[in-house]
Amino acid sequence: MGYALVGVRPSSAVGWAQNGAKRSEEGEGEVGEGEEGEGGGEGEGEGEGQIMVHSADQNGDGLISLSELLRVIQFFNSNGLHCQEGTEDGYAPGPGDQGCVHHSSDYNSADWLIGLSELLRLIQFFNSGGYHACEGSEDGFCPGL
Repeated sequence: MGYALVGVRPSSAVGWAQNGAKRSEEGEGEVGEGEEGEGGGEGEGEGEGQIMVHSADQNGDGLISLSELLRVIQFFNSNGLHCQEGTEDGYAPGPGDQGCVHHSSDYNSADWLIGLSELLRLIQFFNSGGYHACEGSEDGFCPGL
């Protein structure tokens, strides 16, 4: 099972590197505005030294902070979420433009709604002191650093 890009900010090249892009440990990964680059398809482009960043992790530190968790709770409490340029994560609460990549927390049926089980998964990362990319999980991430 390969990884697809998840949690990509809709229009920010910097956000792409921070939220969902595969990037090297040195921080010099592929950065492009909405493009996947070579090997960006599912099952391709995996390699040593690359990490996946959850789109809720706005600073890309492998930890879900309280403010990052509250942002996803905001999406859970609203009538879904949509793409929105100029926000801290590239998304905004409620219905609207869906022309960007789904939020990493919207993995179970990817319907632009954050369900209870999806929210609880992020709470698990918050409570476990971080997360990391892993194969075989429901969302491509596992608890712990």
